[in-house]
Amino acid sequence: MKRCAQSPANWPPPAVSKPWETAFLELGEPSLEGAVEALVARGVHDILVVPYFLTLGIHLERDLPSIINQIANRIEHVRIRATAPLDGHPGLVAALLDRIKTGMATEQHALKKNLTILR
Repeated sequence: MKRCAQSPANWPPPAVSKPWETAFLELGEPSLEGAVEALVARGVHDILVVPYFLTLGIHLERDLPSIINQIANRIEHVRIRATAPLDGHPGLVAALLDRIKTGMATEQHALKKNLTILR
């Protein structure tokens, strides 16, 4: 299996036992269409897109549904669905709070050591 760029070594988690691909909507490879084609070539015909976007913005409201429809219309016998964005997910809130706590602790440590923090 492929590893995502800058992802932990244990990705995907054990709960992800199906074939998967990483994809990008723009400025990256593979494109969503390329990832779908790779999955279809491996016999996958029911695809769940899990967008890695923090909020519901223009990419999720307009671009992603349009791209999914174009792919589904071009590739026969494939079902493509997308999950909701991460916005509002309790795990995201916990991760953000953890980053704040870590950042504040780092800042306090730097102040004690007379280090400069770039802002």
